[in-house]
Amino acid sequence: MKTLLFFSVLFYLPVLIAFEPCADISAEPTDAPKLYEIVPVKRGAKLSAVKSSTLIDPRQIFEAVNENHRFTTYRCWDKNHNTTGFDPQLITEIVAHSGQYKYIRFHSIPWEEPTGEPISFFSHLDQALLKASNLQIDSNGNIAGGSVAQAGMSITEERLKWGTMVGPIYRAGKVLIGRLANDPNLLESLSLAAPDLNLTSSKVLKDLMSLPTPGEDPYEALRGLTLVTEGHGTIRGDYFIEMEKRHPGTVAILTHSPELKTLDGEWDEKKLNVVLTSNEIINELVNSKLLTGQKVLGLDIDLTMVDSGSIHSLKEEGKIDGEFIDVVTRNLSLVDKELSFVFGLGDGIVVSKANDEMKMFMEKNLSAIICSGRLEELVTRWFKDSNSADLSWADCQ
Repeated sequence: MKTLLFFSVLFYLPVLIAFEPCADISAEPTDAPKLYEIVPVKRGAKLSAVKSSTLIDPRQIFEAVNENHRFTTYRCWDKNHNTTGFDPQLITEIVAHSGQYKYIRFHSIPWEEPTGEPISFFSHLDQALLKASNLQIDSNGNIAGGSVAQAGMSITEERLKWGTMVGPIYRAGKVLIGRLANDPNLLESLSLAAPDLNLTSSKVLKDLMSLPTPGEDPYEALRGLTLVTEGHGTIRGDYFIEMEKRHPGTVAILTHSPELKTLDGEWDEKKLNVVLTSNEIINELVNSKLLTGQKVLGLDIDLTMVDSGSIHSLKEEGKIDGEFIDVVTRNLSLVDKELSFVFGLGDGIVVSKANDEMKMFMEKNLSAIICSGRLEELVTRWFKDSNSADLSWADCQ
């Protein structure tokens, strides 16, 4: 039987695309390119967006799955709406190192259901992480095949039951950022800047840097504060659920359904009130409402959790300004040893358990990136952070 040959007719954007800094864009732009040609360079790779294509051999395309909202500098879009960030650059350089693919296509899928439940990303991945040759996309943009997924997902025992995770790659710390509306002069300045805001209920945030505090009540400084974070099934949500298990009476869990616009649970001034909700609400909070003191879900929000790797970009964009909003805890991985397991080993690249070939591909080429020192360069570039992941699995000689 004669081998079927594929021919390509391609139309490119006029210039090679380096991985540019993130623009302040929350959701994937409708005109963001999906398919790029991989162009190896001396240190890494650049991309050339494919504007349109016909009859590209699917075996030349590496399919990468990620979420459809910005995750600080992990995954974002630049000012020209090209895909950029740590995850896209790393996966591109891994694929470029292999020399096996000419193109990379980035697919975006939701992390959560409209109700805020963080199950959609994982249920989609059950279908998405098939061999690239099985890739199909229906009229609604749903994926029926792909190679790997990246979404800043930490390697945990629970997730290893579901899929294969290659890594760890990078282990960020987790910190709380909070609204520092405790100084009368700052309150006056904020009132002048936004006179329509009601600031009378702004709470005085105590110094949380020493959490947990010595004594019978290690989380006393958190009581009466309200924190918004991602829902059940995420590391951020699980951290506070586990906190309540190990320190009963510390946390009140409230759940918010964005689709139904309901808030279940009762606020308790004697506990840390943790509202589990959607990424959309959290992005809204971080982007403006935490800074201005506006109510969210009918509540005055004091805190939210972010990765230490996100701090640099949030500061550059004025979302952590050091005056009204600042980091108010040290690395939570170091705060309570009973809870540190929740954060896992660090981020990994997700591969289907049924795809041993792709697992070996990722281990081999990611190891080369690690052993060359290139991974540390990318961590420094995107996060301005130190990498605390255990990279010994790469077995650099």
